[in-house]
Amino acid sequence: MAGILTSFAHLHNRKHEKQHIRPHKCRFEGCRYAEGGDPGGFGQPRELENHEKTHLPGSEPSFRCYVVGCNRGATRIDNMVRHLRSQHGIQNLSQPEVERMCRPR
Repeated sequence: MAGILTSFAHLHNRKHEKQHIRPHKCRFEGCRYAEGGDPGGFGQPRELENHEKTHLPGSEPSFRCYVVGCNRGATRIDNMVRHLRSQHGIQNLSQPEVERMCRPR
């Protein structure tokens, strides 16, 4: 049993380490997530795939922050929820409430 736990811990540490190394870089020139940018990439391939979709035609943000004076846009609702929590301290809104309030009119 100890061998299984040790193996799991090793895999977890490798995955966690990638969050700091961020080996998956955006292929679009001039992007802050491209090689040499800051923060300079993504820890997981799926995160890079989601990001690169934002560079494609017609990928305007689906959500706009409703806080007066903030013009932050997001293509995914989970990113808008995180923005509201981290930047504005808004903790008590559910995802459906955020979706209703942040949809462009």
